[in-house]
Amino acid sequence: MPRHITVIILAGVALILCVNAAQTDPPTTCVEFGGTCDQHRRCCGENLKCDRSNTVSIYKCKEKAKLGDSCRETFHCIDIVHSVCLKNKCVCRQKNVRASDYACIPILNGYCWKNETCATENSLCINNKCQCRDGFVAEANECLPVVIGSKCNDDAACKSVKFAEFDTFNKVCACSENAIAINERMCLVRLGGICQANEDCAAKKSWCDENKCQCRAQYFAYSEIECRLINEVRQLLLMAFSSAAFIGMPCNVSNQCHAHSSDSYCYNKTCQCELDYLLKNENSCLPGITSYCSTTDECSDPESICIGSWCQCRTNYVMRESKCLPMLNAICSDNLECAPANSVCIDHKCQCKFSYFPKSNYECVLKLTRTALTFALQSVLTLENASAIRITCELAQKLVRQLWEATARATGSVSLSMQSVSRADVAVPQNTRSALMTSAYLVSCDDAVAFYLARISD
Repeated sequence: MPRHITVIILAGVALILCVNAAQTDPPTTCVEFGGTCDQHRRCCGENLKCDRSNTVSIYKCKEKAKLGDSCRETFHCIDIVHSVCLKNKCVCRQKNVRASDYACIPILNGYCWKNETCATENSLCINNKCQCRDGFVAEANECLPVVIGSKCNDDAACKSVKFAEFDTFNKVCACSENAIAINERMCLVRLGGICQANEDCAAKKSWCDENKCQCRAQYFAYSEIECRLINEVRQLLLMAFSSAAFIGMPCNVSNQCHAHSSDSYCYNKTCQCELDYLLKNENSCLPGITSYCSTTDECSDPESICIGSWCQCRTNYVMRESKCLPMLNAICSDNLECAPANSVCIDHKCQCKFSYFPKSNYECVLKLTRTALTFALQSVLTLENASAIRITCELAQKLVRQLWEATARATGSVSLSMQSVSRADVAVPQNTRSALMTSAYLVSCDDAVAFYLARISD
């Protein structure tokens, strides 16, 4: 700070007084490269520093050290954040990457200062270490969103996915035993599982009742993730055993087509001739021929080959409308490519859809389990509706008659007595009993259901 010197002479004696002058404002201009600097004269720009020159007590603006500069020890690289002197050059420390010529920034698992920014997206400085934030998991030096199947080390990593937990055996995030994966980012509760709100339940037409996911009124649990309307199940049963159909007529199962031609089947809900068979007399299928060829290149369909001078579909493929389409277990990319009725493309393979099973490589038939049939018949029988009771009884009785006739044909004798088949002493409303007596041999509703359930598998 500058001082004023005042000289006062008293009685021949000189008195020298030093008085501090008022403080002045520091200069506002900065010093360029090579200029003299001090605490009030700072260097211009972030890449210059005020450093002592070769002359003692004189400081000049010099350029800061930068990555790639020569060095003998790490001290020479002190201006560069997270740097070290390696092989006589300033470089970034391990687990750090270059942010600029004058700075390095830490990546996952790299050392960091409190609240320092980490280079890896979705990471934070936690306990002086760059780590993935909640809801993300480290994988190949990245922080990726936690999904079902993500590698993890504890339950904490899986908390961002509701109803997910740490699978200790596979070391991944997985849906809890109570839940099922709807997609890679969501688990929802199965029917019968513990829940807190309706939106926790996976099945449509279900709700959270008394902290359990249950089907709504008029619906029943068809599977652990599906609720079906009671009347819908009745329709499935009726469709499965409906009347016979001619070639070209609507159908639901191939058995309807076999009544008029054993070489036909149900495809796209229409009775059609089998592969390499042609329609004759409107209801008969006779063997036909395919296109002639000399080499496979002459066959138009990519899934066909030339065998015995004829273009034929490859193994596991069947010709439909001049195209070779995948049969069951053949490779596919979407549902439309699968030839069999009631089949879908799952995991790139043609498979029977839920509640159907393969009867052959090109046919999926409805699978009626004891549980499904019992529930359907009993549910409809409890309705206060005479028409519904009649339909259900007729269905059950029809099934028994079919079994009776099949047994008679196979054994040449009647194994089911006509007397027992003709009984009608059941608890059916008296006003509907006459409507049920529509055949030469009818069994009661209860007897029909019991008889049939005893002969179908679960």
